[in-house]
Amino acid sequence: LAMAPDPTVNQARDEAEQARLDAARATMTDADIVAITEQMRALQALQQTPDTPAQLALLPSLQLSDLDPHIKTVPSDEQTVDGTPVLYHDLFTNGIVYLDLVFDMHVLPQELLPYAVFFAKAMTKLGTTTEDYVKLSRRIDSKTGGVYATDYTLARHDSDRSEALFLVRGKSTVEQAPALFAILRDILLTTDLDQQARFRQ
Repeated sequence: LAMAPDPTVNQARDEAEQARLDAARATMTDADIVAITEQMRALQALQQTPDTPAQLALLPSLQLSDLDPHIKTVPSDEQTVDGTPVLYHDLFTNGIVYLDLVFDMHVLPQELLPYAVFFAKAMTKLGTTTEDYVKLSRRIDSKTGGVYATDYTLARHDSDRSEALFLVRGKSTVEQAPALFAILRDILLTTDLDQQARFRQ
């Protein structure tokens, strides 16, 4: 897949905008134009008028003493479940479960890496082998606070090696956590990749 810039896109946008303005101008009376001109001048005067000290005093400001000089660390408890490392962060989230499933994309052939972004979108836009897109979308909306997938790359601070990751993320209330896990299982294992027409959309 190769993407190339369109050298005419800016010109097309400018022409469309000019056509829109010309159409709007054609519907205006002389009185409308005078009113718009006066409003523009009033706005320019307002924007160019400096704020008074009283107005500036209303703006919030921070002092250096307001900042915590200590770096906050996220508590992490590393466990292993069926041979897979699991990180648990014991943080107050007001009853919300945040779950990230992280997959190392270095195992993929290099020629497949550019397609990760399309696969990420497909996971929640195609439906599964047992649910079409509409049913899956309604299920996600009713049971969770959102589910999505994305590819992610970053540089490691401890080596010259980069990380290429595929993330599947979701959140829900504690009570709906089993439903969240079930949805993630379904989109990971049963996404209907045969929906070619839907994929092209």
